[in-house]
Amino acid sequence: MDMKEWNDPRVIGHNKISPHTTLISYSSPQIALNKMEYGEYTANFPSIWYKSLNGDWAFKWVNNVQKRPKEFYKVNFNIESWDTIPVPSCWQQHGYGIPII
Repeated sequence: MDMKEWNDPRVIGHNKISPHTTLISYSSPQIALNKMEYGEYTANFPSIWYKSLNGDWAFKWVNNVQKRPKEFYKVNFNIESWDTIPVPSCWQQHGYGIPII
């Protein structure tokens, strides 16, 4: 059977990084050995070099790439009209676009 790769369930990825562990540096062995407290989506890593990006983020969804805010990265860009969504999450499950199920 000659299947296209996007229809072949045996193909699970191309050009991707191999699975690996997350490594976090600590300031001392004692701190590295401290127990971590786990929340719903986060672990409280006791490292000064770890920054979680979890939380509420400003979010702007458009249905056409031409309508995207092109200068959103600028420091003075006004995002007051933007919505907020929790991260991590799936934006389609928060009412944007069409969920792919």
